[in-house]
Amino acid sequence: EFPKVLYQIKVRCHFYSAKVEVLKLNENKNIKEIINAFNNSSQLIWVVPEYNWSYPGVIKMLVEQIGVELLQEKFNIVISVSIGPSSRNALSSMANLLFSMNSITLTPGVEINNIRDCNPEYIQEHILPPIKNLFYFSRKVKE
Repeated sequence: EFPKVLYQIKVRCHFYSAKVEVLKLNENKNIKEIINAFNNSSQLIWVVPEYNWSYPGVIKMLVEQIGVELLQEKFNIVISVSIGPSSRNALSSMANLLFSMNSITLTPGVEINNIRDCNPEYIQEHILPPIKNLFYFSRKVKE
């Protein structure tokens, strides 16, 4: 179900004239490829699974590898995903991690509970408005 959600988000982001690149951390990309992708981005949409009331350690490791220099002043939104009810801890913990990297994170973020029930209408109603705000605010700041 997770790849379907990513695909739906990617397709709909094109309506905002956004170039979207999906980086899947479970694929063996080397850190240089990932850093290059972050370097070429001004907005980041983090789709983060929630495990045991937090985000996975591999994401924290990635953020620390990327470093403050590549994350500072980038616009972020966090989408927390779980297969059951979410605690919002992953969402707030991830936002705090990005704040600590001098990154601009739009709150409150989005949580997707019961990802198996996520459908295009849900994405349109609950996920796209914050993403639209992400693109809007980042453009306004650049003006």
